[in-house]
Amino acid sequence: MKQPENIKIEILQLIKNNSKISRKDLALILNVTKGSIRHNLNKLREEKIIEHVGPDKGGY
Repeated sequence: MKQPENIKIEILQLIKNNSKISRKDLALILNVTKGSIRHNLNKLREEKIIEHVGPDKGGY
């Protein structure tokens, strides 16, 4: 099982490489559930490390 901090770091790296990457693609690449991706993205937003820009669909 991957460590939570490692997953967040890997998510950040993937987002830096492709700001339009989907949660589904993140989950497939990192071999974790979409729920895990959603949880980690929420944590990154709470920690002010990332922010969502634009509409719910099509934003980044």
